[in-house]
Amino acid sequence: MKKLLTGFIVFIAAFAVGYMFVPELVTGSLKRPLHLERPSPEILELVQVIPETVVQTKTAHTDDFNPEFTDLPNFDEIIGKEDKHEISENSKIKIISTREFFRQDYAGVVLSGTDLTAKSGEKWLAFFDENDSAYIKTAKVRVEYEPEIEGLIDERYYRLTYGSIKLPIFLIKGTKHVREGKVESRFSTYELDEWYRENLKLGYRRVFELNGSKYTLRVAAGLQKNGGKVNVLVLETLGFQQIVSFNEYYNEPNSLYDTIGDLLWAGDLDGDNKLDLYISDFNYEKGGFGGSLYLSSEAQDGKLVGLAAHFRGGGC
Repeated sequence: MKKLLTGFIVFIAAFAVGYMFVPELVTGSLKRPLHLERPSPEILELVQVIPETVVQTKTAHTDDFNPEFTDLPNFDEIIGKEDKHEISENSKIKIISTREFFRQDYAGVVLSGTDLTAKSGEKWLAFFDENDSAYIKTAKVRVEYEPEIEGLIDERYYRLTYGSIKLPIFLIKGTKHVREGKVESRFSTYELDEWYRENLKLGYRRVFELNGSKYTLRVAAGLQKNGGKVNVLVLETLGFQQIVSFNEYYNEPNSLYDTIGDLLWAGDLDGDNKLDLYISDFNYEKGGFGGSLYLSSEAQDGKLVGLAAHFRGGGC
């Protein structure tokens, strides 16, 4: 009986000691045990990462708007110039942005009757840039009504084909400066990952070399006459500077509206040894797209490029 009592006392004492030194097992707490002198490497790593994350979150909402350009026209002063850009009212140049509206299930480009500017039997120039080979070739287009596609308010949709299994970046018509043949390409977003965007946000800067000249394309901050903040797309070379376009500035990190748009292509499309640009500047509406083609051959005196043509495809 004495041995049994002694054993029971020893068991109780051992259990009490274990409880004191292993509190995390009893309570389920994730706190560091008292007998450890320093936290584990994992805990140290977390302590270092958390402050960096907080700092990045704060700076993302900081408005570092420092205007480089001032006294820019107010938007109501340039009403009538399509989408706040300058374009010749006499321009007969047309483009169709085929890449953005190609439908695999219809084996062609699908557009609404409102957006479609081509007619069956017409000859357009198709611009291709793939596998490090850029060129232009003549394409005879065909337009067919697609009754299975339903649009809003009885809008009709059509399938456009162009006599090639390859998909051009766009079709162009009505300019004497763009001809069949090879094209000097310096950048194509279509050659990169399909999710990549060459986003023309405030602070963007990229340099292109073409025929011995360097061109800088960048986005700076600007102020309109009424104090409105704008993103300003600037093109520079050999001491010349041009404001290509500008739009309203938004200080919203998670918004699609805080940018000029996306650079889609850069190179010499019209063969005059000067830089041309193709930019998406209307990609905010779901399903919508807008492409603007700037050609050096369409530039006014003292300018580097001129807006040759737009293409607008409606969203939903």
